[in-house]
Amino acid sequence: MSIFTGKFRTVLLLGLTSLLVVGCQTHEPVTHYEEPSSASRFAGTGSAVGDFEAIANYLREKEVPYLRNGNEILVRLPEQINYRVDRSHLSSNASDPLVHVAVAMSMYPLTRATVIGHTDSTGKVAYNDKLSAQRADSVARSLIDVNGIAASRVKLLAAGEHHPIATNRTVKGKALNRRTEILIGPSN
Repeated sequence: MSIFTGKFRTVLLLGLTSLLVVGCQTHEPVTHYEEPSSASRFAGTGSAVGDFEAIANYLREKEVPYLRNGNEILVRLPEQINYRVDRSHLSSNASDPLVHVAVAMSMYPLTRATVIGHTDSTGKVAYNDKLSAQRADSVARSLIDVNGIAASRVKLLAAGEHHPIATNRTVKGKALNRRTEILIGPSN
């Protein structure tokens, strides 16, 4: 059963508009730890959440690829678990990175995840928007149903073909664009 119905679809479209604005930001890879300011901590919510350093260190230790985006962590699922053309089902090798994301979220219960689905530019825009929503849903379902993260802590965004990370002119570039990202941040 899909969660993309009624009011949620409207919220999803509003979220997609927000993503288009946020998507213009540059994401730099985290190569070293910098002391976070109080604004860049998950805190503001107190020691129950812990800080960005612990989550980043855990993901680094588990070799989960991520980028730092202000006080949030953008997990880009590894290339080898990207989607086939016109598919939204996760491959079996997607479980490890998703388990690590779930563990990090479980360690810091005041975090939330925004799951962002993407497509390449094959097909019509409206179809790709729907397919990217299905991709986000498949990852969210894994976090919720398989890994025990509360549904209230997981939000979905469908980015369609609008935010490529590679060219859509090559087979390899298209494969890289068929992806899902997880933005982990404070729950406030």
